[in-house]
Amino acid sequence: MDVKSLYTVIPHSDGLRALQHFLDKRTVLDPPTQTIIRLAELVLTLNSFDFNGQHYRQINGVAMGTKMGPSYANLFLGFIEEKIR
Repeated sequence: MDVKSLYTVIPHSDGLRALQHFLDKRTVLDPPTQTIIRLAELVLTLNSFDFNGQHYRQINGVAMGTKMGPSYANLFLGFIEEKIR
């Protein structure tokens, strides 16, 4: 996996699994983990943009500039690091 271009290559299923892993570790589970996972899924799958006069829908990774992007990418890498230790 290319960490340099990480935002655009995180598979949605793996990223959401990593997010759930860390959300389940919270001491206060409000809002519920499944609510946050669903909201993250909407951010990931409903992203669209214009480029060169064409309209596109991003289908992989998290969009650059999305407020959840840095935290999402960091949690994903943390999840990978936990798995390889």
